[in-house]
Amino acid sequence: MKFRILCFSLLCMIAISFTACSNNASDNDNVNNKPDSIAVPPISPTSIAGLRCADPYGEGLASNSQGAYFTVLRPDGNLNIMYLDYSTGTEVYLCSQANCTHDSEGCTSWIPSKSGLIPSLICTNDFLCVIGCGINDPTASEGEYPYLEVMDLDGKNRKVVYRSSTPCEWQALINDDENFYTIEVSTCIIDGQIENSSRLVRINLKSGIKEVLTDLSAEIEDASSVYVCDAIDNSIYFKSFVQQGDSYNDIITNYYEINILDSSITLLCSNSTPADTSYLLKNRKMYSANISTNQISEADIGTGDTKIITRDYAVNHAYSNPYIKSLIDNHLIVNSITDSGTDTAADCIDVIDCSNGNVFQWPIYYEDSQVEKKFPVNIAAEIEDKYVIKVAETVIAVTYNNENYAMSNPVYALISKDDFWNGNNNYQAFSIVN
Repeated sequence: MKFRILCFSLLCMIAISFTACSNNASDNDNVNNKPDSIAVPPISPTSIAGLRCADPYGEGLASNSQGAYFTVLRPDGNLNIMYLDYSTGTEVYLCSQANCTHDSEGCTSWIPSKSGLIPSLICTNDFLCVIGCGINDPTASEGEYPYLEVMDLDGKNRKVVYRSSTPCEWQALINDDENFYTIEVSTCIIDGQIENSSRLVRINLKSGIKEVLTDLSAEIEDASSVYVCDAIDNSIYFKSFVQQGDSYNDIITNYYEINILDSSITLLCSNSTPADTSYLLKNRKMYSANISTNQISEADIGTGDTKIITRDYAVNHAYSNPYIKSLIDNHLIVNSITDSGTDTAADCIDVIDCSNGNVFQWPIYYEDSQVEKKFPVNIAAEIEDKYVIKVAETVIAVTYNNENYAMSNPVYALISKDDFWNGNNNYQAFSIVN
């Protein structure tokens, strides 16, 4: 495997100015009875449809140009798949059966989840996939092992194409039109010693064959703490944390790029973790916010070109630990948290317009009467000039192992992008159709 190191001095100059297991168990239980972990030769660029993060906003929505899919909890602990139809403005069960009660495996919307693990969804041009991400625990039961279930976009022709035979956890949701990609993390005990393993794997949505693209444990330092930042074209970008000492300030964050065409790994840069600086790698740019200097910058990781977005980011010092959470339509989102003096922490969310450096607070909130607190109206997906937004949560009592828990299901709506960023709460709620 090739391993390259890429250095761009301008990004380093910005950083300086800011601071002046190998799994030995058998895992061949592909439901099609084919070997599920095979050697990977270099692949042709024409076979890659384009990598993308399946849930870029982290709100649990799987979307395409026609609509979006999400799961809701049931009182018995199982789930249903719901569909938001953009053309009709309706929310429906992913089920076409008349008089269906949506409470058993005979319904195409029903998902069993007796273990309490909530699966994720991904959506391609042709398929909807249910992803059971598993749990990284050597003592996990078989019902907690990862699995991949594929169906048509209307919920029909549903089939489990892959199920792991060993306990592990899938820690990323990436896909192209033909495959699912993830970081597979596992822990096992060999001769009394704990062995950790992190691998980048690919599973074909039709055949269910799993390929190990890269054994991260053998290639990078401290692969046990790997987090995906982005996925574009043929590249997956991720970061890992390396502890250098005993304090938080002794952590080094390494940023990498994996090219899945040849499984090569490139070290893009390494940053120390001062308390006053936060970083975000997105769209092949490194964004950085220095709280001490009130400066926010960006650097192109390919060319090294840098840009000062603003030198006037005034932090509300009643809040602590600001960090760059995300980038949405050229807006950087910076979160901070404070102890409000009650049992509930209060958030401060700043927005920085990267086109002009303007700073403003998160534009829209909703009131939760259950806890008497305002929550941000989060963006969950986008369609042309609109966003799908989460405008509320409904509380539901859920039973797991004879224990009752207060859980919640999301409520979504549509809003124009202009109305959202201007703080105009002119959203259109989806009509629920049973």
